[in-house]
Amino acid sequence: MESNKCSLLGLIETKSTLDNSEGLNNNIGRGWQLDQNATYGERSRISLMWNPIQVIIHISIVYRQYIHYTVFNKSQKLKVTFVYGSNDIGEMGML
Repeated sequence: MESNKCSLLGLIETKSTLDNSEGLNNNIGRGWQLDQNATYGERSRISLMWNPIQVIIHISIVYRQYIHYTVFNKSQKLKVTFVYGSNDIGEMGML
């Protein structure tokens, strides 16, 4: 990640749990932080990893099908939304 100067990474359909998320984070980069939309007993569909030395992340909304973030670096502010659309008909209308 560092060789490509990447400071933010969003992964969709990770199916990780809170129990194994540390391994996912360790494989990306030393010192990177992780946020995901998993709750205990549920698998994550969206994971966000970032390098806190390069960007600051403010989490706005975490929901089963999406996560809203505000990303700050030295000179910019960016609003980001990662979406994972559910196949469940009842949940589709919530998007």
